Amino acid sequence: MRFLSAQAEWDFRGTPNGWANTPLEYVSGSEYTTCQTFGSDNPRFKIDRYGNWNEAYPSADYTVSPGSYEITFNSDSKYIALKSVASCSSTPDPVWCFRGTANGWQQTPLALSATPGLYELTQAFTGQETPARFKIAACSADGSWGENYPTQDFVVADNKNYAISFNASSHEIKAAEVVQPVKPELAITPANGEFDTDSLNVTLSYSGVNITDSRYLIGTGDATQGTVFSNGDIISVGAELQIGQSLDLQVYVANAQGAVSQTYTYTKVEAAQAGFIVCVEGLSQPTIHHWNALPVDTPPDSIWPGDAMIEVADGLFSYSFIDTESSNMLFSESGNNKTPDLTRASDGTYHVSTGSWTDGCDIPTQDADVSIDVVSPTFSTDDVSVTLHATGDNVIGGRYTVDGSDPVNGIAFNHGTVIVVGADLAIDESMQVCLWAENSDSSANECFTLTKIAPPSASDFTWDNASVYFVITDRFKDGNSSNNNSYGRPSVDATGKNIGTFHGGDIAG
Repeated sequence: MRFLSAQAEWDFRGTPNGWANTPLEYVSGSEYTTCQTFGSDNPRFKIDRYGNWNEAYPSADYTVSPGSYEITFNSDSKYIALKSVASCSSTPDPVWCFRGTANGWQQTPLALSATPGLYELTQAFTGQETPARFKIAACSADGSWGENYPTQDFVVADNKNYAISFNASSHEIKAAEVVQPVKPELAITPANGEFDTDSLNVTLSYSGVNITDSRYLIGTGDATQGTVFSNGDIISVGAELQIGQSLDLQVYVANAQGAVSQTYTYTKVEAAQAGFIVCVEGLSQPTIHHWNALPVDTPPDSIWPGDAMIEVADGLFSYSFIDTESSNMLFSESGNNKTPDLTRASDGTYHVSTGSWTDGCDIPTQDADVSIDVVSPTFSTDDVSVTLHATGDNVIGGRYTVDGSDPVNGIAFNHGTVIVVGADLAIDESMQVCLWAENSDSSANECFTLTKIAPPSASDFTWDNASVYFVITDRFKDGNSSNNNSYGRPSVDATGKNIGTFHGGDIAG
């Protein structure tokens, strides 16, 4: 058992205490002890009696290496013994906490591992703050900051899980990414959209581990019964489609954590044509004479005075060059009032009044529109034929339903498609044919009501003894006056005039 000597006879004096007096602890007999931690500043010490330097040992300073030592002093023999120790502190090692963006810089204790001095924690970073980062700090009862490492925040990638370890001796921090098993994610390229080629190549890819099943299906049905594919496979779709038609591609992938299924829609569109449009304003009924188009004969040189132009707005006329990169041209009114020779390689409008070009042709756009052609909105036949129309700039078709539901996800149709409907209607029942179409500037969505009615009943009219007025015969000569007033016909009106009455003409006349 250790206790302090009743007399502070022997003192430790050295670099750790700035050569002040630190009483040694009395052990027993002539043995005293102390524990001191030496820095790297020329560490050394002496044992001094009564603290006045009159009696001190050893005669020269006792030099040591930096570190902590338990020092023993024998007051009889004046022998000094040193034992290196890890620390002179009696304070227990701190409990270490994770503090970072993932927990709002609060304290999450690390667990002491089986390896001495090594603390561990698995932590998820889920986008709480950018960049994701943390420190390892000594836990505190009041949440205040004390000893912490590293000096600068430890930065990691966000939206990932990490196994974090901290060495309490070396203060080394490691963060190893932990891949958590999750259900697959699809990465289909391209994902939906339009294509203007004969067919479209689609890459079927996914992310995830331990995949148990991966299938695709074109059209409707159960994708889990579709065709098996491997990650990264490329399939060709759409060769059978007409312009404006669409197809649905269903993709299904599963593992032990779950399954994902998604439908992708692809629409075949008309290939965009190369070329440009030129317009002219300031001429009445202009023609365009063009030559030396590149590539050659796209189009062939025109014959003077050139090709007619289309009026697209009041006083504005246009002409389209298809698959043409550039061409020489001039405008005229059938050979009169011709412009100078011009060259153009992009859309533009030529202004006769200023003799200059401006880029682009301000051709009015035509919004998408839908309509139907039907003999009548009411019909008495068993069914009725309906022609579907979708018009507007770059509109070649749309979608329709026959049950009044939103046609946006309905059946695809082309402009001019004919459908037959109404066979399942009873008399006086109605139905709605709904159409939808769109272009880059607008969309149209409209429903049209059709009603089945009873067929018309047979007429009671008979020609037996019917009165028929023959205007030509009445203008004949009155050859038989006895029949002038047959059937109560008056020959004059109330005013005595025969205008608008029977004049008496007959076959005999």
